[in-house]
Amino acid sequence: MKPDFSLYDLALLKDDKLITSSRGRGLKPLLILLGDQIGQQTDCLLFDKIVGLAGARLIAMSGLVTRVQAKCASSRAMAHLQAQGIDIQSEIVVDQINNREGTDSCPMEKIALANKPNNQFVLSILEALGLNPADYRLVFKEIAR
Repeated sequence: MKPDFSLYDLALLKDDKLITSSRGRGLKPLLILLGDQIGQQTDCLLFDKIVGLAGARLIAMSGLVTRVQAKCASSRAMAHLQAQGIDIQSEIVVDQINNREGTDSCPMEKIALANKPNNQFVLSILEALGLNPADYRLVFKEIAR
């Protein structure tokens, strides 16, 4: 099955059936999707338009996804997912995901590269996005403790 990014930016599938999809830029749609589906699904396929290291770390922590298909992924994201046993395919592979202006690396990538433990990483991402962890059904094992 191939992704149709004209219909969505992000989609979660199970047994080739669409579970949920969304449009939106950045990590917030991914956080919402993963938070909503954790504990309800496993062995899913994720279509994501752009996968950087920050997204890859969240995907791996969720335990939902065994395969990812992307339009664009960073080499670090691909290496991280593969090291976690998650198959990833991408039309385009880049060295890094840049900010929206294209002048520097994405701020979420900088957070992901800081090598913080998973619980601190997730909290740093939420803080950078101006989100309160209590407002989301984020039950990643690392922050549920």
